[in-house]
Amino acid sequence: MMKQQMQAYLDYLAKADYEKLMSLFSSDAKVISPLYGVQKASDFYQKLFEDTNESILVLQDSFINQEKKTASINFVYTWKMANGEETYFDCVDVFQFNDDYKIKQLKIIYDTAATRPLFNK
Repeated sequence: MMKQQMQAYLDYLAKADYEKLMSLFSSDAKVISPLYGVQKASDFYQKLFEDTNESILVLQDSFINQEKKTASINFVYTWKMANGEETYFDCVDVFQFNDDYKIKQLKIIYDTAATRPLFNK
């Protein structure tokens, strides 16, 4: 179930499909982002999609710990921002699922050194 949720997450993120993406998260879910900080998932994705013209995601690998209901995906993210800038980075998203396999926390890990100056423009 977690593998399917993570694949759906990547699909909906790439399409900027806010409603379908939010259907994967619990109502109290939070996202921990190196660029946006800690936010409610609904607020985070609304802001991310406002700042995005296109997302291209290439899955590298996934890891699942069924016992702890945690999982992670490693992917390369090409981010075409609304401000006209473009960057790409190697990213790891760490998922924590609830008992209904809704995402209750998502921790995003990547090096922002090249991305932050472009984002701040």
